[in-house]
Amino acid sequence: EDVRYGRPIRQFYGKWPFVRFLGIQEIASTLFSIANGIAHIVAFRRYRAQLPRRYRLYWIWQLNSLVSIHAWVWSAIFHSRDVTVTERMDYFSATSLIVVQVFCQQMRILGGSRPSRNAAAWLLGAIDLSIYAFYIYRMTFVEFDYKFNINFNVTLGILMMCTWFGWCFVHKNKQPYVWKCVVFLVWLFSAMGLELGDFPPVFGLFDAHSLWHLAE
Repeated sequence: EDVRYGRPIRQFYGKWPFVRFLGIQEIASTLFSIANGIAHIVAFRRYRAQLPRRYRLYWIWQLNSLVSIHAWVWSAIFHSRDVTVTERMDYFSATSLIVVQVFCQQMRILGGSRPSRNAAAWLLGAIDLSIYAFYIYRMTFVEFDYKFNINFNVTLGILMMCTWFGWCFVHKNKQPYVWKCVVFLVWLFSAMGLELGDFPPVFGLFDAHSLWHLAE
């Protein structure tokens, strides 16, 4: 009705109306989520085929891949059908992905041959798990708070990216691949603006969130 009479499109319960395709509520976000999931599956298979199991972070990066795949599966399900269960699984799995990536970062930077460094990394991992448990409790038993969710994830994401930027600066002359990390971080930081921004879906299909998934 708003489109028919030339009025601004309004949100309902904080969500934009989309053009449905074969019953799928948000076709663009669904397809981009599937594409992200496929990319992680391909990377996971390539990783297992090319790296030896003796590599010290072999199982850590496999964990990251499996959690990533799990998150993108629920993202695709949620964007195709938005109900309470799919919404919560999408939010919880997306947050688990960020928490696991923080843990992987800690293992990459701190974990090593020295037992003291490994102990520090695993201790931080236990703290990460406790923080995630608090997040689940807060969102499940206190209030499913959208503002708390975005603040929680953005804070973790920014801290993680700032840490990687610091690592890149320290190792800029030591590792030949550091520039790739910097390019990726700049791209991801720029794309984050899409997740924080918001506008009505173009052609009833592409909103800021779907473009964020495309950028990912």
